[in-house]
Order: sequence, then structure tokens, then C-alpha cells
Amino acid sequence: MNLQVKLRNAAVWGIGCIVAQMLVLTQRGVAHSALDPYFRLFWFEFAVMLSVVTFAVHIWGYRYIGAKYQNRVLASAAKWIAINAICFGIALMTGIALFSFGMDDQIMNYVIGLFVLILLIAYIPFIWAMIQIRRQIPSWAYLALGVLVFPFSIWQSWLTIIFLIPSIALFFRLSKS
Repeated sequence: MNLQVKLRNAAVWGIGCIVAQMLVLTQRGVAHSALDPYFRLFWFEFAVMLSVVTFAVHIWGYRYIGAKYQNRVLASAAKWIAINAICFGIALMTGIALFSFGMDDQIMNYVIGLFVLILLIAYIPFIWAMIQIRRQIPSWAYLALGVLVFPFSIWQSWLTIIFLIPSIALFFRLSKS
């Protein structure tokens, strides 16, 4: 598969992440409905899982941008962010399930916080690498860095959606060049 196709696929996964975030938004209506509590938990877990996986695959696409501009730091940081986002999602889903069954979820809150901290550490080289390739990408592409708010805005889906749009546009733009 050539680089243009990989970049386009990363953009499509970003669109999938927007759809998944819309599912997270619908969770509020499902949570207060008369549906079975296990179905509500399943719906919420499914929406969170789909959102995290599509985000991770979208971020994985930044590895291809790193390859395109021979920036190994960007490729490596994107890989670690994507892997850690999956771990964050697993911890988050476990915490949601524990909370739903009335179990003590304090330990999972610490684990989720640990993964968020690791994500923050991985963001530093990612941002630095994006700044390094500033001459090769359009200036508006720096808005794509806003996609990094994902772990902090997973419950505020509109914020994630707003920041995913420039990232998706960047992938489509680079897939044509």
C-alpha cells in the first residue's frame, strides 16, 4: 500500500472517530432511558471502545507523515501515543464497568491517570516533531495538534470533534501531494 493510501485511510479513521464520539454523545440519552442496565453499559462501553480505537488508528497515521518527511521522532511519538491510547481506553472501560457494578474503582482511576500522564509525556516529542516539519505542512495544520486533547475531552465529544476536523483535513491534503 502506498503512502497516499495510508494517509487517506488515517483520515477515514478520523472520520470514524467523529462518528464514535457522536455515539458517546448519544450515551447520555441511553443512560437515562428505561432500557436494561446491562444494555446501557454495553452501549457505553462499545461507544468508548470504538472512539478510542478509531482515535488510535487515526494517530497512527502520523507515523506515515513522519515517514513522508523523514522525521523519525514524529513516527515514533505517534506510535507511542497510539499504543498508549489503547491502554488508556482499556483502563477507562474497566473503570466504567467497575463503577457500573458498584465496585471500588479507585485503583482504576489511578491507572487511568497514569496512562494520561504517559500520554502527556509522549505529546512533547510529537509536538516538537510537528514543529520541525513546519515548512513542509500548511500553517493551518497546527490546528491538528488539538487532536491531542482526546483523553481529556472524551466526555466532551464536541471538543474532540472540533479538533479532529483539521487533523482529518491534513491527512487528506497530504494524501494528494
